[in-house]
Amino acid sequence: MMVLVIGADDRATRQLRTIAPSGVDIVNEAVAEPDWAIVATTTQRIEVMRSRGLAAVRVLEFPEIASALDGPAADALRAALVKMAGIGEPRSLLSSIGIAIVRPFVRRSARRTIIDPAAIPIDDSVSLAQSGVLTPMPVGARLDDLLATSERIRAKRALAQIVRSPGGRS
Repeated sequence: MMVLVIGADDRATRQLRTIAPSGVDIVNEAVAEPDWAIVATTTQRIEVMRSRGLAAVRVLEFPEIASALDGPAADALRAALVKMAGIGEPRSLLSSIGIAIVRPFVRRSARRTIIDPAAIPIDDSVSLAQSGVLTPMPVGARLDDLLATSERIRAKRALAQIVRSPGGRS
């Protein structure tokens, strides 16, 4: 887990690195996506939330980091870092709208899928086609021949569609 520190004195940053629990990386340079941030001023807090996209609860304003940390400030920051480590990284929540959108597709694919496609004999091409499992390449067949056959079938379908349309395609 990564904690971005902005506005801290170099000595305070070193102290934060020593008091941080294991698994918590304290960084003070530009990081792609920090999980938490500790800042010294309100302006920095607003800027971090805006530029990094962190939620307000994930940005801790702690003015004491602008200078070296004394005993009580170090203890308070240690407790905050332990709490941050306990909460961990941000997790994406399942959206009820997303679930509602995906549910019909999952149900439809579940209805079409045969329970155990591996149990279907390979020579039963009808059941194999219904299951959605691709037919294996026949032994001794050349890929070029199979592709040519596939292209011929596609061309026949396209030609049949053109013949069926009233004006044809241009």
